[in-house]
Amino acid sequence: MDAASIQTVRDINERSIALDREFIGCIYCNADRLFSYTAPQMGTDRSAPPEAGACPKGKEQAAWYHTRGAYRKSFQNNVFSTPDQWWSDNYFGPGYLGTTDSRILKYPPNGRAYYGVATQIGVTR
Repeated sequence: MDAASIQTVRDINERSIALDREFIGCIYCNADRLFSYTAPQMGTDRSAPPEAGACPKGKEQAAWYHTRGAYRKSFQNNVFSTPDQWWSDNYFGPGYLGTTDSRILKYPPNGRAYYGVATQIGVTR
């Protein structure tokens, strides 16, 4: 799943930075056990609608992805925010984040809210 999720974030992160918009979507498992992702849903320059991280009916949610947009001072540019962690911990499972400095982070929930630890698993360029 990590390889598919890395490619998902690579596919959208540079666009997210260029447009200065956050994007969000679902990573799901197909019947053939290969992974796909929903089309990225565009948010604002500071957030994306969390409900867009959910998978469509009939798809098995494996994870969710999210990007940050362009760098801005005094903003959580390159980390999983507390709300991001909450969505992973309570609804979507593992989260993959494209950061403003082109890193890809993974946040794996571990059964306790806010106790997962995000790690870098790739870069977008």
